Amino acid sequence: MSCLYIHNGNYYTERQLLEKFNSTSERVNSARDWLLFNTNMNSEELIIVSGLLNNDSLGRMLNDGKIIISNLAPDSLIYHEAFHRIFNLFATDSDRFKLIDEFKQRKDSSKLIKLFGLTT
Repeated sequence: MSCLYIHNGNYYTERQLLEKFNSTSERVNSARDWLLFNTNMNSEELIIVSGLLNNDSLGRMLNDGKIIISNLAPDSLIYHEAFHRIFNLFATDSDRFKLIDEFKQRKDSSKLIKLFGLTT
């Protein structure tokens, strides 16, 4: 007899839990739900398209705050676009400068700037 585990009120075998938490669609759905809840978005502001955007990207935030996500995007990209929405639409200039200064104080900031092709 194998052990059963309870997660969010449901019973799972070890194999079922591993499948659930290693499932790309489960992580993407969870990230999408998080995005809608935590960024004051509605479902019309989150657009999911098939394939790459302009044949080169997986996601983008538009000037009006809408977010376009490819169906190929990993869950981490959804959180990345959520950052842009919060940083650009909700943070004040003062908040943005504080965050940038705080980032620059990190020992690895130069490495990260170079790695991700960021500009300061």
